[in-house]
Amino acid sequence: MTFSSLATVAFAAERTDYEKKNVPTYFFSMEKSGTTECVFFEDEPSVPYINPVDYLKHIYTVGFEEVKNPDGTFTVTKATGENMTIDPETDTVSFDIYENYFGTDSNQAGSSMDTDFVLGHPNRFLGEPQGITFDLSKYQLDAAKVEGEIYLPLPTIADLFDSSYNAGLYFDGSIYYTHTYGAEKYVDRSSYFSTVECDKSLIDYDYRELCFVMDNL
Repeated sequence: MTFSSLATVAFAAERTDYEKKNVPTYFFSMEKSGTTECVFFEDEPSVPYINPVDYLKHIYTVGFEEVKNPDGTFTVTKATGENMTIDPETDTVSFDIYENYFGTDSNQAGSSMDTDFVLGHPNRFLGEPQGITFDLSKYQLDAAKVEGEIYLPLPTIADLFDSSYNAGLYFDGSIYYTHTYGAEKYVDRSSYFSTVECDKSLIDYDYRELCFVMDNL
């Protein structure tokens, strides 16, 4: 993929062109709500950036811990021992065992995928897991360092962990955590999909994110 049609984006390790907001957040139900601190940048005002631990703790049933390393990277460790390392200088996200973040069952019961013509099967892995590094910089996506903390674009981290069968979606100014196959059960997204206008920066971001997903996931 090439991005000659897009403006060149150069990200510094420590971003200063931002605004922090407490975004209304719903946790798999309209009855369970709170707020999430997100960062919005001047050049991408419609894309929330979220701390990885703040996101992961809602889509998995185990805990996560973040450590700042002397070399400027950040390591997020799952309670079961797997590591994710984020480098804001190179805009890379590395996993030692990415496969261990995959859900074992899509849990389609009660969702729109629960039909006679869709068969769900647990994931199976053959061979030994290998480490993997995702280079976000190739797609002008940013692993942003703000006030000494690390943030990733919410859609990007949601795509990286889509195999959990849970996701955080941002629209109409709020974040909605949903089961991937059952989002329509508690939140109406029709107004989002019927919107025919949005700012150019969001269109640019969505294109780059789509290329990242198609090439890597």
